[in-house]
Amino acid sequence: MHAKRRNIITAVAGLAAVSIALNAASMATQFWCTASTREKIKEEQLKDIDEISTDRLDGRLSFGLFRGCMSENFGYGERMPKCFWVWDFFKDSFNVATLYASICLSGIGGLADAVTFVLGIYNGTNVPRKHLFGVLGLFIWNILSGASLLLSVLIFMATFLNTFRYNLLITSTTFRTHSAALGMSFWLTVAASGIHVITVIMLMFVRQHHHPSQRSQMYRTDTARANGTPAGPTPKDNADVMIY
Repeated sequence: MHAKRRNIITAVAGLAAVSIALNAASMATQFWCTASTREKIKEEQLKDIDEISTDRLDGRLSFGLFRGCMSENFGYGERMPKCFWVWDFFKDSFNVATLYASICLSGIGGLADAVTFVLGIYNGTNVPRKHLFGVLGLFIWNILSGASLLLSVLIFMATFLNTFRYNLLITSTTFRTHSAALGMSFWLTVAASGIHVITVIMLMFVRQHHHPSQRSQMYRTDTARANGTPAGPTPKDNADVMIY
């Protein structure tokens, strides 16, 4: 059971590292929301525009938790994208406090994942004497990270459903939102939060099959290996032996 326990906890540390990578990629990229935009055209102008040239009326918009970019392809030739800070660009479109909440929660999730990774490596090579540094600690940090990332995506999704999917360009006089969708960066965070469901199940298995007396024996074994002495039974262990 010792080897299985160590392997499972090491796997938990590995999954925490994967969650860190997914969360970091999500926060660093600009695809939490992607949208196509269309130039505002009056009805009388539409009859003068043929189907071949209608692509000149379209644009693209994508943004993440920090930065975003938009290109407006009106006229002849594709325009270079204009990049912006999200809280400045959308300050008049929606309550940016929800954006700050998603940023903070994603950051908390990343920090909790880092602690989980360190504890996982430590538990995979040692047997801690205190519960908070053992499986219980791994439980707490995994649940904190998973809950933080889940709340982050739920807040962003609620903002998307209430605001983003209708019109991202409320203050624009030339373009309007044609269609909007949750992008790749959003789903990376969803995947990162889903990883913690797996890790919690793995830790439940370890805790269910890990009796406190086993921890004492594992600690004595590890200490004996470090000191180069044989790990024999203690007087308490001998007292537990039933003689027939």
